[in-house]
Formats: sequence, C-alpha cells, structure tokens
Amino acid sequence: MASFKEDWKKAKADFTTATQSKKPSKTFLGVFNKGSGIESALESADKAKSAGDLQKAMASFKKAFDEYAKTLDKATTDPKVTPAAYKAAYAEAVKKLKAALQGIYDSASATMQSVVDAGAKTKDKVNPAELKKQAEAVKTVKEHTARRLALAKSLVKTQSDYKSKGVDAAAANTVKQLQAAKAAKAGRNTMGADVAAQASARFAEEAAKLLEEIIEDWTKRSTTGAMIDLRQDSGSAGDLPPDQMAPLKKDAAAAWHATEKVQREIQAYIGKLRTVVVTAKSAAESAEAFRMTGATPDVYLRRVAEIKSRLEKLASGSKFAKYAGKLGTVRTRQKELAESPIVGPNDLDSRKKMWGQLKGEHELAKAESEQIIEELKETHKRLNAIPREDQAVSVAADKVTELLDKIRAMADKHVAETQLLLNELDTYLAKK
Repeated sequence: MASFKEDWKKAKADFTTATQSKKPSKTFLGVFNKGSGIESALESADKAKSAGDLQKAMASFKKAFDEYAKTLDKATTDPKVTPAAYKAAYAEAVKKLKAALQGIYDSASATMQSVVDAGAKTKDKVNPAELKKQAEAVKTVKEHTARRLALAKSLVKTQSDYKSKGVDAAAANTVKQLQAAKAAKAGRNTMGADVAAQASARFAEEAAKLLEEIIEDWTKRSTTGAMIDLRQDSGSAGDLPPDQMAPLKKDAAAAWHATEKVQREIQAYIGKLRTVVVTAKSAAESAEAFRMTGATPDVYLRRVAEIKSRLEKLASGSKFAKYAGKLGTVRTRQKELAESPIVGPNDLDSRKKMWGQLKGEHELAKAESEQIIEELKETHKRLNAIPREDQAVSVAADKVTELLDKIRAMADKHVAETQLLLNELDTYLAKK
C-alpha cells in the first residue's frame, strides 16, 4: 500500500504526464515543484509515532494543501506564467491534481479521525500505515454505497420515464376506438366503423412500439453499465474492526435493498405492460371485425395462424422448463445450507442476503408466469371471437385451443412450484 508521500508523488507524476506536451514555463514549474510544504508534511505523517505527531502533521498538510491550491489557480490564470493557448489544458490538469490532493486529505482526515474516535491521547502510539489502510477501506465501502444509492435514485427516474411513455394511454385509446367501431356498426355507419377500426389498430401499434422501446432500454441498462458493475463489485471493506464494519455494512445493505426494490418494481411494471399491449391488440382485432362483413374464411384462418405462431414461439422458448430446473437446484442448495451449522452472525447475515436475493428473483419469475397466464386469457378471448362457421376455421381454432391450454397448464404449474420455494425461503429468512 502506498504511503501518503507516495500518493503525492503519483499525483505530481500524473500532472506532469498531462502537461508535458504544453511546455510549462519555468515560473510555473517553480510553483508546481515547490509544493508549499506538502511533501514534508506527508512525510511527517508517514513517520508519526504518536497521536500527537500525526495530528501535528495533518494540520501542517491541511495548511500547505490550501495554500498550494490557491497558488496553482493563480499561476493557471496568469498569462505571464501560463500561455493563453494552454490555459484550458492547464486548468483541467490542475483540477485533477487538486482532486488527487483532496483524496489524500480525505484519507488523512479519516486516518486522524479514527485516532480521535478511539480516544487516543497525544502520547499514544499509532501506526499511520495501518490507519491509512483502514481509512481507505472505509472510503471504498462508502463510495460503493454512494454509487448504489445514486443507482437507486436514477432507477426511480427511469421508472417514472417508462410510466410517462404513454403505453397505458395508447392501450386505453385502442379500447375506446373498439367501442366507437361497435357503436358505428350498430348505427349502420360503415365509414365511422372503418375510421374507428383503423384508429384502434394505430393505437395498438403505438402501444406495442412504445413497449418495445422500454424493453430495449431496460435490457441495455440491466446488462451493461452501473447495474452490472455494482453487482460484480461488492465494495468489500477488508478486515476492518467490528465496530467500524457494522455501521458500514448496515448502510451498504440498505443501499443494496433500495436498488433491488426499484429493479423489481420496474420489471413487474414491464410485465404488466406486456399484458396491456396484448389486450390492446385483442381490442384492435375485435374492432377490425366490425368492418369485415362478408370476410372470407381465409381471413379468419390467417388470424388463427398468427395466434398459433405466437403460442408456439412461447412454448419453444423453454421458459418454464428453465425455471423448473432452477427451482430444483435452488431448493436442494437451500436444504443443504439449512442443515449445515451457522458459524456466527456474519454467516447468518450472508445467508440471509443470499436467500433474500433468491426470493426477489423468484418473486419476479412467479409474477412473469402470472402475467403470461393473463396474456393467455386474452388470447383465448381473441380466439373465441373468431367466427367458426367454416369447418376449416373451426378445426384450426380447436387445435390452437389445445396448444393454448397446454401452455396455460405449464404456467400454472410453474406458479405453484415457485410459490412453494418462496415459502421455503421465507422460512430460512425468519431464522434469527
């Protein structure tokens, strides 16, 4: 682990690399290299033997840091020191150097604070390297927690953006136009029925398009960027003392749950929108029927074929088989963990976190199956709305009904099995 003095040297090296092509003036180099006592203060901090030595070194560093920052800012804006052509580049390099110094100061402050919190007296011995290590570990966890909270906040906005897209409104307009087509047909207003049916189809298409945009955006968010980075980065604090670890873990867990909660809400909302769009498509097809007097059996056969194609795609996706296999694996693993002894509160907390994540995952799986069931119900309505006077249409519709019932049975079975696992997970989560 780098010492305070080494951190400062690295910050200067990064500054030099960023500005070397800009030919710094001798005056600027003089200002930059002088450092106004920063290096000596940090060297004293690294060598501190007592709390008093460390406190004195930190105070010297703070004073030197503040003065050096002001000097650098003045040098950057002075045309005699920094040519106008390089002012922007130097300002950016100085900004990064100051940020690095701020990082060193934050670490040093946390180090000093840990000594104060421990109630150390001036003559008490300290180990600056160990204190710095602990301070950086605390900083790592806090930064991780802050990123998680920022992610949760951004996901709340994402959820709001999805709701303002207008999928629900477009679907509702589809149904309104269906009613308008029905009324026009009853009043023998052929043109009115045609216009309403066309409008219903347009709104249904709009709802489907908006949902597609939402799904595409969510897929990108949930497979790349912060959602994946934070899942892979645990923000581990290393071997911090228990009194320091406990509050950090509590805050980190709260941030984690906040993120997971809004993720589940978004996924559930998207599932609801899928059902809404299916309902809209069904309404549009029903509206179309009010303007199709005298349609040939071929028209209805094409409708049946479209429904059959969608159902076959759902069945061939093996969605339910995949979940069924996972259910068995998870149940076996939970049983093994439940039967093995729990070693200390950390082990129990770790298991509860894992069980909680699994519960959230399977709650979504159950919700997804229930949404598919609702879609299948709507599909059944669409199928039953198709006239069956022609024998070929009737036979084709009966076969599709059999396929629909088969998939419905698969979905019902998955919901039941998932609920059993959720009950088991609740039992494990109730452990104290």
